[in-house]
Amino acid sequence: MESDRRFRSLILATENENKVREFSALLGGRLKIISLKEKSSSFSLPPEGENSYEENARQKAFTVGTALHSDALGDDSGFEVEALGLRPGVVSARYGAEGPRKLAAHEQRALILRELAQVRERRARFVSVLSFYDLRRQRTVEFRGEVYGTVALTERGEGGFGYDSLFVPDSYLKTFAEMDEAQKNAISHRAVALKLFLQWLDKT
Repeated sequence: MESDRRFRSLILATENENKVREFSALLGGRLKIISLKEKSSSFSLPPEGENSYEENARQKAFTVGTALHSDALGDDSGFEVEALGLRPGVVSARYGAEGPRKLAAHEQRALILRELAQVRERRARFVSVLSFYDLRRQRTVEFRGEVYGTVALTERGEGGFGYDSLFVPDSYLKTFAEMDEAQKNAISHRAVALKLFLQWLDKT
């Protein structure tokens, strides 16, 4: 299709290599993902704010796309727990930080479990917002994906990254970290957002 030819490759505006692998697997050869590290080893992304996923994703895509003169895809995602007032949310990657020290992922997961130690209602969701910078049109467009479930009582599984070992999606017994890559990628928040992106791409 014309849209496939026009957007056959794009830069993924992230420094997270786990996300690079996940996006590459999700796109399944439909589009060529170029990692930011591969395109420019010295390029630094703008710092993430605390206002919204949309704002963070848009800033990443626009900054990378305009600086490197390419179509670019920015992502911001988060883990939201209802009992915690939808924390950690947009600061998921920086949750629990004290001053300049950022908690490691396993420390953040342990913090969530401590905060929910006496909580029975453990509803949660993962959110992903993608922002695509269209070089030809010089604009960005956003796509939002969500997946709902619960927080497990303990960490389970060795796969995935971030909060995956805490999250059991609705209608499943396994956490994201216990699922194989194909199973997780079929239902994840990023999969939902990417599906909307590709549907949009087909129509432009």
